[in-house]
Amino acid sequence: MKNEVQTQVRSKQCKKKKHVIDGSYHESKNIYNTDVILYDESNKILAVFIKDYIKLDEEDLSGIREMISKNSLLSRLRGASAGPINTDLPYFNHYKSGEEVKATRKIKSISGHNAKFEEGKMCINNPVYSSAHGYYEGKDKGLTKGKGNRLIVKSQKLDWGMLKKLLRQLDQGYSEYVPDVWEHQYLTAQTGMNITDTCFSTLTFNKNFRTACHSDKGNFKEGLSVMPVFEVGSYSGGELILPEYDVGFNVREKDLFIFNPILKHCNNPMYESEEDKKKNDTLGLKTETPYISGDEYRFSRLSIVCYLREGLITKE
Repeated sequence: MKNEVQTQVRSKQCKKKKHVIDGSYHESKNIYNTDVILYDESNKILAVFIKDYIKLDEEDLSGIREMISKNSLLSRLRGASAGPINTDLPYFNHYKSGEEVKATRKIKSISGHNAKFEEGKMCINNPVYSSAHGYYEGKDKGLTKGKGNRLIVKSQKLDWGMLKKLLRQLDQGYSEYVPDVWEHQYLTAQTGMNITDTCFSTLTFNKNFRTACHSDKGNFKEGLSVMPVFEVGSYSGGELILPEYDVGFNVREKDLFIFNPILKHCNNPMYESEEDKKKNDTLGLKTETPYISGDEYRFSRLSIVCYLREGLITKE
């Protein structure tokens, strides 16, 4: 049964329209730009999209933009989400530190979204700006241990005080629009590790990362994720889409977006319209020296995916 807050928002039931393959890119023209709650055929929530929900002043927004940009670190282990191997990326031809080229590289083999260099055995993916922060399970490598069997904490030097206001608002929005699922996730998070008394244990920072079709691995299967977006400069596209349902959401700065991360999802292409180009020219924005995916843009689409890791939950 819908609560009072949910009844104030347009709702729609969606049916799956096509089968999609992990690691493939998809586009959708069926984009939501206004408030909506989508349900699947069994009446489970697919996504909640609320425009202009987040209330932060420009000082807070500017600080968060800078934090995400600096801490969206290079990753070459993002799996299917990084898409088919792109050998045109300079990363696959040479290694550099800063702007200095340190060594040349040669690819030994490619299989879909996986590649191997001649000098190593590890499979890697397209390099992108994406990194996890907060609590994360893994083998004990000297980091802070969790209680009992709850593995470890992955520490990052972030201004958690700056993030606190944002995370509390995201948690509040989740509790308002999907109260039953939020309560279950919040109570479950209390038995593991959570950030600033929210239902989230972990944050993934992304910068200019157009994801290919994938579903998030390791998330709490009975919960949802919340994803705010932040912007430097002007851009078009980049909408998060659910390709199986052929729908997308134009999530922009200050919007609240809650979704089921187990569903396959990806992004529409990002680009500069003529109007975007004029605005970015006025701002004096320039592209980075091309090295990995995302460097080709002079704007920045920044996102934080907030979620609970299944592996951090204490099983009694």
